[in-house]
Amino acid sequence: MMKDVRLIVRKEWRGFAKSDRWIFVIYGILVIAWGILLSNNIGILSSGAGYLWLAFFSVIISGNFSNMTFVAERMSGSLEILLTSGVSRQSILNGKILFIVIVSMGMGFLCYLFALGINVVKGENVAVLLTVTPIGEELILYVTACFMNATCGAWLSVRINNPRILPFINLFVLVIIVIIHGVVSEIYTLTPWSLIIALILTGVLFYYVAYRDFNSERVIQPVVY
Repeated sequence: MMKDVRLIVRKEWRGFAKSDRWIFVIYGILVIAWGILLSNNIGILSSGAGYLWLAFFSVIISGNFSNMTFVAERMSGSLEILLTSGVSRQSILNGKILFIVIVSMGMGFLCYLFALGINVVKGENVAVLLTVTPIGEELILYVTACFMNATCGAWLSVRINNPRILPFINLFVLVIIVIIHGVVSEIYTLTPWSLIIALILTGVLFYYVAYRDFNSERVIQPVVY
């Protein structure tokens, strides 16, 4: 199975690398814009607002890649060919989700490095910046949010045939989780790890329903704009 998963990841990467160059320009602008925003508020990553910033950024990145990875292949019909290629459906699902998480992590890392670079140019000490913005919990939160977005996108791609509303539903799901966490934290003392656990559990739930629907799907449903 791992061999097939690696095969799917390489396939997705080759497809992404061959994308129109304007796609990379857009992603570059996105990294620069969010990097500048973060550099001007570098201390937010050590606060509750920082977790919200990371969660929102994860939707923009991983939600977009979910559309590209799952919906685009349904529109072109290549997903139907892939499902009948001999590679197990679970490997296809796992490979696509892993690709989304890996690329989203790369984009987030570039944004973080760009923000640190701006502050270094301003004359701030790197060691102090890393102390102010500890990356342990933030990295785990970002990755789990990307995982939840990827699994949610995988399931939505089967259930909803309009790709335009998928990112908004993905964002809505994440907002609901954050709001519930915020409300509960007003009653009980919660740490960022509780939000991480909530994202993991939600991601596992979406993975289960996506896997179930993926395996039971006989005909690729048409995607209509």
